[in-house]
Amino acid sequence: MTISFVFVGKTGFREIERQLDYYLEKLKRFVRVSVKIIKEEKILRSRTDRDIMKLEGKRILEAIKGNGTVIVWDRCGKMVSSEEYAKYIGKLELSGTGRVWMVTGGAVGLSDEVIGKADAVFSLSPMTFPHDLARLIIAEQTYRAYTILRRIPYHR
Repeated sequence: MTISFVFVGKTGFREIERQLDYYLEKLKRFVRVSVKIIKEEKILRSRTDRDIMKLEGKRILEAIKGNGTVIVWDRCGKMVSSEEYAKYIGKLELSGTGRVWMVTGGAVGLSDEVIGKADAVFSLSPMTFPHDLARLIIAEQTYRAYTILRRIPYHR
């Protein structure tokens, strides 16, 4: 299985980028990993959040063309525990899913079109996190899911 993380915009914090790379590298022990960075739109007074989401959404949908399971991370999604998330990932592995797209939006979120394409929509919290931090948490939780599945003593 390949997990392709789709992020909008580059990380603005070197420390978060280093931690993200750390977890993505650790995740490669269990699964193939790729990262696609989608160009983010500038937030301007002349554009609404909806306009920005639509433009970024078109790029995301173009990037995730083809077969695979689409997991979207959005504050309106379902909150799950680490164990529930691991169980979901385990089911994908058992089903023979070849590719999983992990989609995280940019500063203004995701378009309805992207959310509509999702096979699952998860939320980290009802709180809003900076997208840089959200992608780090998602990478760490995905690594944690694999340690839970493999009974590696990382998760406590």
